[in-house]
Amino acid sequence: MSLPRLLLADDHRIVVEGLRSILSPEFDLVGIVEDGRQLVEAARRLDPDIIIADVSMPHLNGLDAVQQLK
Repeated sequence: MSLPRLLLADDHRIVVEGLRSILSPEFDLVGIVEDGRQLVEAARRLDPDIIIADVSMPHLNGLDAVQQLK
């Protein structure tokens, strides 16, 4: 059985690295992005099962990015 595909979106590298270390045994980390525009593009390209997104990111906040993907 394959692991769920995960996309992380956060503009703080230390947060991303912490989440990566906690979640990597249970998820296939398919991408990391640093702003909302990158999140929208990466989500469409990578088709992850799960997205973890920061609410406050540059260029497009996480809430608006997720709304676009919805």
